[in-house]
Amino acid sequence: NVGANRERWLLHPHAAEASATQRAMLELLGRLMGFALRNEEFLPLSLAPRTWKSRAGEIVDDDDLAGVDQAFVSSMAHLRSIETEGVTAETFENIIFESFDTLTTDGRRVELEPGGAARPVTWDNRAEYAGAVLRFRRYEFERSAAAVRHGLAATLPLPLLSLFTHAQFETLVCGAVEVDLGLLRAHTTYEGCAARDAHVGFFWEVMEGLAHEERRAFLRFTWGRSRLPLDHAGFDQQFKIQAFGRHPPDRYYPVAHTCFFSLELPAYSS
Repeated sequence: NVGANRERWLLHPHAAEASATQRAMLELLGRLMGFALRNEEFLPLSLAPRTWKSRAGEIVDDDDLAGVDQAFVSSMAHLRSIETEGVTAETFENIIFESFDTLTTDGRRVELEPGGAARPVTWDNRAEYAGAVLRFRRYEFERSAAAVRHGLAATLPLPLLSLFTHAQFETLVCGAVEVDLGLLRAHTTYEGCAARDAHVGFFWEVMEGLAHEERRAFLRFTWGRSRLPLDHAGFDQQFKIQAFGRHPPDRYYPVAHTCFFSLELPAYSS
């Protein structure tokens, strides 16, 4: 039933249709996702959970919609329970002027059923209307998601995606959001300095105090990427902390060599 329902909305005449150019770009994104997963060359994507659910073939629910449009989901919940706000069947028609159509994300007004624009939302059918709008919004972008999955299929056997949750799939494509300093330290080497040096200790102390967003910015500065490999086996390059040759050190900033994942660290006094 779930598959049939998705197919119904995928073929809905008003579901968002991408142009040939947009479909090609979406398929390319799918291919890049597959490449990233197979080669652990992570993509710096920040997408809503509903997007990853669509890519992984999971069902999108109202909580996922709330993640991108809380006001919309809340308004439908209020409509269903509008009697708790003192609205009655007699006063309903004085404050609700909707019909069985809705605005799409790209601003088109479409009918939720044949002739829906001429069917008013009433006290008795308000829950039916809310359900119809929510269903439409859940599957509005299935055609776009299908284009991405088509691109994924060029690099990955799609049935394998069922082995992972959408969150796991996101991690496999994008890497871990949190920067594991223990993992980074385990793959750090020193040149012209040592881990026991005071200024190296200052460096790791500062790194511990950074938020993960700031740590990702540090990785971009030193490595040109914002996420670490998922485990020890994923490191094909070690982070190198090098001695800084100019004096006095407190007058200089660190120098990064991004291609080599290295940092010249001045011997700061504090």
